[in-house]
Parts: sequence; structure tokens; C-alpha cells
Amino acid sequence: MADKLPRPTHYVPIQVAAHGRLSASSSTDQNDTTLKFSLTNGHSAASANPTLSQSVMQTTNAFQIDAFKIKTLKKAPRYPPVTKETLSELNLCRIIHNIQVRCDVSFNDDLHLEPTEGKQNNKRRDAEAYWAALTAELQVYRLMALVDQSSETHSAVDETFTPRLPVMFTCLRELLMALVPERDHDAVAEHLDVDFLMQQVLKGVLDIAGLARWLAQLLKHHCAPMRDHLADEMAACIWHGSLLGHPEQITQGLKKLFALLEIMKLDVANNQIRSLRICFIVDTEQFQREYFQRRMQGGSFDTFSARRWYEMKANDLRDSSLFWGLDQKNPEKRAMKGIQPLLYGLIDDLTLLDSLKQYPSTFFYDRGRLMDLRNDLRSLVYLRICRHVLNLVIGGGSDQDWTPPSVCEALQLRIFGMLDSSIRCETEGFSGMTEDTGSMNDDACKIWLSNLDIISLEILRAAFSTWDKKKGSVGTAAGIPAPAFSDKNTIHTLSKLICEPASRQHIISEVRDEIKDFASTQVLRFNKMSAFDIREEQGKRRARRSSETPRFQNLACRQLPCSIPDSEDIAHRLAHLVILNWRVWADLCYLHDSEALPET
Repeated sequence: MADKLPRPTHYVPIQVAAHGRLSASSSTDQNDTTLKFSLTNGHSAASANPTLSQSVMQTTNAFQIDAFKIKTLKKAPRYPPVTKETLSELNLCRIIHNIQVRCDVSFNDDLHLEPTEGKQNNKRRDAEAYWAALTAELQVYRLMALVDQSSETHSAVDETFTPRLPVMFTCLRELLMALVPERDHDAVAEHLDVDFLMQQVLKGVLDIAGLARWLAQLLKHHCAPMRDHLADEMAACIWHGSLLGHPEQITQGLKKLFALLEIMKLDVANNQIRSLRICFIVDTEQFQREYFQRRMQGGSFDTFSARRWYEMKANDLRDSSLFWGLDQKNPEKRAMKGIQPLLYGLIDDLTLLDSLKQYPSTFFYDRGRLMDLRNDLRSLVYLRICRHVLNLVIGGGSDQDWTPPSVCEALQLRIFGMLDSSIRCETEGFSGMTEDTGSMNDDACKIWLSNLDIISLEILRAAFSTWDKKKGSVGTAAGIPAPAFSDKNTIHTLSKLICEPASRQHIISEVRDEIKDFASTQVLRFNKMSAFDIREEQGKRRARRSSETPRFQNLACRQLPCSIPDSEDIAHRLAHLVILNWRVWADLCYLHDSEALPET
């Protein structure tokens, strides 16, 4: 899955001088708890915006708005969730200098930007409050057009709220001016004359359905054909709301309108990223070096802890027989001895599955990739535990490898296929640089523990199936004993190996050594290649792996791809990450001033 980059979350307010005045009073009937109010205009608004400087609109019995809506009108944000300012980070100049895009483009086959709606609670809450307030405001305008403005007013206590509709029209006009070609700007200015639109709203004669139809036609001329149905849905929603007099449905249509405008801007931005992808990859090392050097000089990026981390890992390797600097038979390894602490240290930290690990700040923009690697490492270790338990079941407690590779692969496919989607959902959105990592580790472990009964049944099924086939061909006398474990024993063994680090340490060490061997070989290969060549080779490898991925039938009987984590794939991805990180940070941080490793 391609990485998802967040849409900007800050909003620059647009200065609008007009203010509505809300006069609220209690009903004369003590059993009626609704508030009755009228919309009037403040004196300051009259001079700032002639559209809103109409005669005072008095309270009538028709104006029944509950207290919650009044609170929403007063407290909700003034500006829609999508504005020209919020989408400014999708402009080409901002994309070119977006460090997250420049870091991610070397690793993702189909990097694209997506909105973060639903992932940021405050942002989603503000958007919902805005649309709720706009619905209440539309209801006010509708009632204003129905009541007799010359009737006597009730006594009321004035409260104020800021009208959102003029601001919304202004934001809509600015967005359209930025998205459509210049030849259509005159039509946009004509149809979205805010003063004229507000005059029609106050008099109750605005043909909002006709405006929606025009907007749909305009957007369908400039959006991708696959987005046409969104424009039609928006126009139909507003038309139905206008026909039935339902402000909620009109607001839903306006919400669809702004969502479509955001999608159109995203489509343009993603197309630009695809066009510039090769240039970004070729220039990624130089761009990152210059970017981080400026930040370090400005004091906004601290590398002290990363340097200390590297020195600590280098000291751990200095006297080790694995230290490349001591390899007299391989001059290439000796020449690359500086990268070994980075590679081995990162592998050691990633395989600490039970502790929260703060990765070096030099990997800050790679934290999503580190999270994926850690998730796959954990799954790989747990799958190895399942294979280990399968051998124990078949061997009657003996750790001898009784199981054919095809049976192990089938077992891992079934188990991982059942649990992978749950694990991905639990860990999605967590950052490897935050304290939430601990929660993520607990959640992933709980998923395995909560499914121990299903996993144990799969292990026993594979064990008896394997024993039955062996018995029919060579018999028990050939050394294949009958499975001796019960379901309870299997669950107990699984739980112990998953929950107790000491019990599974030999499996983690085995996985760690495999990944170090594979990754060392790949780092030495990648060192001779450019960033673009590495990226192309990784893309071809992922394509081959995807084509060979088996499919697992889940409980809903849908065939789903299920890519089982393996040490070679993890090593390839880790080597790619480490070699680019080394090229950017070796002189800026790790080997700054003097090398951490002595000459040999």
C-alpha cells in the first residue's frame, strides 16, 4: 500500500466583516423549552457589507431553534474544512520542497497524497461542527424568508453569531478560480457574486439547485472522467434538498461539493508527483543533504542523540568477530565498515519486540517504514513459533524438524491470512517515533493471544494431516510418531512462547542472524548502485513477489492476497533504507568531525 501523506491541517482565516445578530428569548409557554430568535444585523456589519445591511428582522413564533443549534451557530468554525489555504500545500512548488514526499518517493511504487479525514479526531470534529452550523444557518435563512418581517417583535436578549454562508461562497469562488482555467474565471465571478447571492438568500429567491447544476457542469469539464458521478451526486443532493425544503440535504450536497474540489486538487498533485518521480529519485540524496544541513544550521534538527546512538552501536561491534573492519579477506567490507553499526544496530532495535525503542532522529521521516518492518518482523517471529510448535506436536515434544516445507508454508499462509488484516487495522496510523508504539505492540500481541484457539486448531490439523500421510507411506516405524499434544497443551505452549521473551529468544536470534546475513549482502550490492537503480531493482523484486503471492480464502469466502513475511524480503527493504540513510547522514552526523570506528 502506498504511503498516505497528510493534507494540511492549518486554516488561514479569511477576514469577513459581516456579523449576524441572534436575538434569543424563552417561549411564553413554560412547557416549551425551545428558543425563539430572530436574525438582526450589527451596526458594524452595515458599513462593511451592504448585502447584510438590511432592515432588522424581528422574532416570530416560526423561529424555533433549539439551544444546541444556537450553541453550534456561535461556537463552530467559520470556514469550511477545505479552502484555498488548506490546499496550498498541494501546489507544485510546495510538493517539490515537501521533505516527506522526497523521502517516500524512493520507496513507494505508487506514492500518492490522500486526505487525512477520519484519522485526526479534532479535524473531523471541527468539520462536523461546521456543517451542522451551516445547516442551522440555512434553516434561519429559510425561516426568515417565510415570516412576516413587519410583525411586532418579542422581547429578547441579543446574542451574536458569525454568518458562514457568505464566507463559504467566498471560499468556493477562490477554490474554483484556482482549479479551473483562466478562460472560465469570468463565468465563476458572474455566478458566484457573493453580494448578489446573499441578497437572493435573504429574500428567499436563490435558485441553489440551478447554481448546483451549473457547478456540476463546470467541474465535469475539468475533473477526471471517473469523478463525473461525484458532481452529479452533488447536484442531485442539493436539488432534492431545495425541492423538499430540507437544509440538511442541501448541506450534504455542499459537503460533497467541497470534497470533490479537494479530490480534483489531489488528482492534479498526484499527477505531478508521477511526472516528477524520476527527477525526485535521482535528486533525493542531494536534496536531503542540503535540506537537513540547513535545518541543522538553523538549530531546528538535533542529531546529537543519533550520533550517540551510532557511537554506542559502533562500540558494541568494535571487538566483535562480526566487525567488517577485521575481515582481511574482503576489502569491500572493510571499506564499508562505517555502515555496519547503522545496519546491525537498526536490526537489533527492530527485533526488540517487547520494548519501546526510540529510533535515531535521522530516521524521523522513515518512521512509517520502520513501523512496517517491525510489524513484519513480529509476524515472522510468531509464524516461526507456530512452526516450532508444529514440530513439537508431531515429534511428541522433540524439537526435530519433522514437517515438510510445503506443510509449514500452508500452515503459515492460513494463520497469517486470518490475522493479518486485524493486525494491520490495529497498527495503522501509529508512528514509530511516538509513545504509541508501546500500545501498538500490546494490541498486535493481544490479537495473536485472543486467537490462540484458532491457531492451535490449525496446528493440530496440520500435524494430524502430516502424520496420516506419513503413516500411509512409511509407517510409524520409520520415525514419525503420532501427534501427542492436546488442544490445551498446544495453546499453553503457544501462549508461553508468545508472552515470555526468554522462551522465544532462540527463535528471535535465528531470525535476526538471517536478516543480518541477507541485509549485509544487499548493502554491499546497493553501495555500487545509484538511488534510481536501487529503486528500479526493488520495484521489479516487489512485482515478482506480488505475482507469486498466494491467495487466502477468508471467512467471507473472498480470495485475498496474502504475502507471508520472510527474512529475505525484510532484509532487502532494510538494506535499501539503510544505504540511502547512510549516504545522506554519514558526513552530516555519523562520521562528523571524526569517525566512530578506528582505522584497521
